[in-house]
Amino acid sequence: MANSPDQNIRRIMGIDPGLAITGYAIIDSNGRTHKLVCADYIKTNSKELRADRLHYIYKNISDLMSLYKPIELAIESQFVSINVKAAISVAEARTVSSLAASMQNINIFTFAPTEVKESVTGYGRASKQQVFEMVQMLIELDDIRLQYDITDAIAIALTRISEWKYL
Repeated sequence: MANSPDQNIRRIMGIDPGLAITGYAIIDSNGRTHKLVCADYIKTNSKELRADRLHYIYKNISDLMSLYKPIELAIESQFVSINVKAAISVAEARTVSSLAASMQNINIFTFAPTEVKESVTGYGRASKQQVFEMVQMLIELDDIRLQYDITDAIAIALTRISEWKYL
């Protein structure tokens, strides 16, 4: 079901960036029907150096991109936070994920958290639980061990897919 022009199927990767946990999802879609290829999270060790944690995220995302060959990356844009330290670490995880895509010539699309919530639930201030529940209704998840980082990554990818008006 990879990027076959005959079926108008495209492969997209969604990422919910974070230094501690980065959620990811890879979806095949024709814009109307979706198949979850894989979804999980990358967890870093808080006892390791920040640079090593960022390298670990970069390496894992890069390896996933090489293996699954998405043509687009949908990633959540920076959430403006009162906690500057947390905002910086999310921005760094977002940057290394975007770098991995850029190095493999993958188109990158960013979405604000409110855009993702609006796209998936119809309400831009939806809770994480509402996004979680809606994702479960929109795509078959099989044996995925769900947590917010994973369902957020799926929701981010679905947000990009919803823009594919030309398929």
